[in-house]
Amino acid sequence: MLRGGNHGASGASAWGDDQECFKQLFELSPDPTWIIDSKRFVECNEAAVRTLGYPSRAELLNVHPSKLSPPTQPDGEDSYVKAERMMAIAKDKGLHRFEWMHTKANGTDFVAEVTLSAIQLSDRQVIYCVWRDITERKQMEQQVRELAFYDPLTQLPNRRLLGDRLSQALADSKRSDCYGALMFLDLDNFKALNDKHGHTVGDLLLVQAAMRMKSCVREVDTVARFGGDEFVVMLGQLDADKPAATAQAASLADKIRAALAEPYLLAVAPSVSEDTLVKHRCTASIGVVVFIEREGSQDDFIRLADTAMYQAKNVGSNLIRFAEDKSQP
Repeated sequence: MLRGGNHGASGASAWGDDQECFKQLFELSPDPTWIIDSKRFVECNEAAVRTLGYPSRAELLNVHPSKLSPPTQPDGEDSYVKAERMMAIAKDKGLHRFEWMHTKANGTDFVAEVTLSAIQLSDRQVIYCVWRDITERKQMEQQVRELAFYDPLTQLPNRRLLGDRLSQALADSKRSDCYGALMFLDLDNFKALNDKHGHTVGDLLLVQAAMRMKSCVREVDTVARFGGDEFVVMLGQLDADKPAATAQAASLADKIRAALAEPYLLAVAPSVSEDTLVKHRCTASIGVVVFIEREGSQDDFIRLADTAMYQAKNVGSNLIRFAEDKSQP
């Protein structure tokens, strides 16, 4: 039974008998449902108590909505400030729907879709609030996003996400007039490992190589799997002076080259005993282009780095070549 919004000493309900149908609908709702009056939760149903894991309604009532939330929302806005803003929008428009991070009694957070409706109950205008836990939906959205933008084997960004980040890097370059760099990497003797031990072992090497590359770069950089045994490393926010930016890119490229050249220990069977571990050396050919937005397009820079990588591979292995660098053999 829905209790009143004004809980006096007698505990009498503030809602009249003519609200009996509303009370039943309120209580029977499978979603957490609330009444907000004077910016406070004054009523909730049993679904709200269960969802948040509190022992009774009393602990949930007569509090500001932000009290049942973390201090800030995922977008960085203060929960109290955002709650005030959401309620104001609902009162102004009559209906407002948005996502909100809530906190359960045990301290865990979850995301809900919240609908606020401004309604008239007896002689008062209140806000009718309904939550719907969308944790599973958000998880599914994340899985779809990962499939769309990340390589399932290495968990690195794929070509699509690389393109987005390169576009952003070019936009940043235009604003800051600073250089970036793009590296194409191809593992030199990967095919021999695949042919001898199979794709499962080859996949292990690709995963380890990805981890090594990621350990060499900064947070602002991107390591992506381009396909097969080819990877791309994008460096952002280098120097505004091209020779200085080139030196920075060369230093990071050499760090990656050295890391990839270290021997790999790869398990060829479920056991990890010594006789099932394969020691393999796998170097990389690396092509590098130092770019700035005014000097070309995304396709231009990808093509230049790719060409430089093939030049390095044609010369030998474990080498770095810069695009249009004529000074090296």
